[in-house]
Amino acid sequence: MSLEIINDKNIKLETFQLEFQNKIKDFYKNNKAILYVKPQIRDFNLDFLLIDFLRGVFIFKVVDWKHEEIEYMNSVVGEVRKKGVKNPFFQVKQNYNYFKGLFENQDLLLTEEGELKFNFRTFVVFTQMKSNHIKNFKYKFSDTYKEYIPRENLGMLDLNYFLSSSKQSLNDKTVNCIRGCIYPEILITDIEKKDEFLNEDLIDETIKVLDTKQEKLAKDLENGFQIITGVPGSGKTVVLISRAIHLAKAHPNWKIKILTYNRTLKSRIESKINYLKPVLEFEGISLNNLTIDTFHTLALEIAQVKACNFDNSDFWKNELPTIALSKATPTYDAILIDEYQDFKEDWINVCIKSLKIVDNQKNLLLVGDPLQAIYNNEELCFNSLDVSPLEKKLSLNFSYRTGKKQMLLASNLILDDNTVTSSTDVLSELENIKLQTNHNSEVYFIERGYTEIFDILNFLLIKEKINPEDLMILVPTNKSKEDFYHLLPNNLTSFLTFSKDFSDTHGVVTTYYSAKGLEAKICILVEFEKIKNKKIAYVALTRASEQTYIYCKEKFTNNNIIKIENFLKDIHI
Repeated sequence: MSLEIINDKNIKLETFQLEFQNKIKDFYKNNKAILYVKPQIRDFNLDFLLIDFLRGVFIFKVVDWKHEEIEYMNSVVGEVRKKGVKNPFFQVKQNYNYFKGLFENQDLLLTEEGELKFNFRTFVVFTQMKSNHIKNFKYKFSDTYKEYIPRENLGMLDLNYFLSSSKQSLNDKTVNCIRGCIYPEILITDIEKKDEFLNEDLIDETIKVLDTKQEKLAKDLENGFQIITGVPGSGKTVVLISRAIHLAKAHPNWKIKILTYNRTLKSRIESKINYLKPVLEFEGISLNNLTIDTFHTLALEIAQVKACNFDNSDFWKNELPTIALSKATPTYDAILIDEYQDFKEDWINVCIKSLKIVDNQKNLLLVGDPLQAIYNNEELCFNSLDVSPLEKKLSLNFSYRTGKKQMLLASNLILDDNTVTSSTDVLSELENIKLQTNHNSEVYFIERGYTEIFDILNFLLIKEKINPEDLMILVPTNKSKEDFYHLLPNNLTSFLTFSKDFSDTHGVVTTYYSAKGLEAKICILVEFEKIKNKKIAYVALTRASEQTYIYCKEKFTNNNIIKIENFLKDIHI
């Protein structure tokens, strides 16, 4: 990694700002750093925020004023080129005080003496003014603040210019903590863990912020029609959430909607966003313009009809979308769909018809994994949608969550099956998956049926005292869920929830179909032999990050189990 540049492509730089950015790029051809361009942080007017892994954190405010153009300037405001402006020194001092306060709230960033571990400096860059002119304006600009780069020094800049003292270099943990302080929307809230933000003892177990590729996707996306695909555990949903928050922050007047297929995933996304809300509100970010719904809730609202028969599948799949499509009107400035592969084409057309035209385009983001299409067997034809043509799909192939054995096992099951159809690029994406989980993962078989399942639950929940929310149990049908509940020993019922609403305090018992988008450290797959669809098996096997237990009544006659056992014998992790 050399220099990673993260910017909002809808924000344009002036020529003099681009020239300074190019200088930074030249400095970091062989040096590790992250450069945020025109970062949107509260109401601060920053030009560049640089995180240098060796030297520290630096903020730059770049101005192209000539000394004769400054008509008036006091310590706060002035007039330049007949326009009112803020004093740039006043601005960077505000920046410095604000970010220093943020950093000092994180113990990971402090020495034992309570000082920042790393260099932190802010600079005003004058592309058209020499130092003698700046000194002449000493009292007009600032009589105390000295951090500036005059025109004559721009050509002589090197990286040592920014280094004021030899403090610690920044490791990945520190950089992630700094990034999370600056941009709370890139925090990955691990609902299964109730540890403090970026606890140093746990940071290696869980990715706590989006990686730079994910963050770029969330911020650098052009407005309009976009698609992001990704393998299980690659952070598709957190990228979607971060993108939604980024849009809500950048466009407070926009009306933004996140849509999911089922209520469980909707509840999961709400939990993640609610967890972030206090931090976001402290940063001055309101999410009042962002709402989350299932597609069918939106369709009922648009169609203005009541669901008379909840068991009528044709009503939900076809009748309701048809009515909604006929009544939809432009209401939203942006719609983001999670697990788009389970949306039928006319469902997506309902969303498109509900979008306003903003800058000659409709803002629709689809995020998902075609190999997890368990509700919709028809592959979407994007060219037939009433939106601007798609230039290219974006993809995430780093799996951070799913256990290594689980991911390899699920991939093998899909790639080894000729009946599973999907586009060549999706299967290629799966073959090129990069596993980033650091901990060991295991797959076990349950031999003694429900008796052994309950023994395992007793061991995990009562003896080992694992967090209940680290556990998920998958069953074939809602009837199986009821049966499991009635068979469950009384001492275990208080640890589990059978509701479709997500819980951050209980283990979840749900169906294989409803498990999409959910995750847990430990998963128990019940009556796995009833899963005939390889894509559902693929979803089920990729829910756990550490341990998967498989119970199959007909273990020795089930082809899936035989394949799994043979594959596990051949892999050594």
